[in-house]
Amino acid sequence: MTKEVDPSDKELVYLLGSMVRNAGSLEFMLRLLVGGLSGSAHGSLIAAGEGVSRLIDLSQALAKAQPDMTPGRLEALNGILSRCRAAFSRRDQYVHGLWTVSHGTQEWSTWRSRRNKPEPYRQPAQEHDLRELGETMSQLYVEISAWQWKPKREQILAMGPLVDEE
Repeated sequence: MTKEVDPSDKELVYLLGSMVRNAGSLEFMLRLLVGGLSGSAHGSLIAAGEGVSRLIDLSQALAKAQPDMTPGRLEALNGILSRCRAAFSRRDQYVHGLWTVSHGTQEWSTWRSRRNKPEPYRQPAQEHDLRELGETMSQLYVEISAWQWKPKREQILAMGPLVDEE
């Protein structure tokens, strides 16, 4: 049974939508990352239809397989992807969970089952958490974009001097 959106819930609903929008953008960036790391003009086919966990796994495997990948860049990407995995797990609680409202307190919660655990997990649906999660999704998008498009040292050297040396 669903509850109509009460005027006092409008901020919660807005923040949920904002977080979902940012998560969708981040998921799209992960698809671009997989395509780019594949080194193929058809790299987007590798990512097509894959869920977020698989996109993260593919990104890690493809990055590790790059012959010119430095340990520092690989470590940086793995850190970003680890934070992506945690953020999407939090997102899943909101997106895939059952939303309920306490009749006594009028506070929202989400309920979700966990793999191999018989008891459902309850989490309060809080505005500050949704706001922070949406901001995290947005920041991770920027970090992946910056990591992906950062010129490699060899590419910079191949460009030659940026000013005339005469």
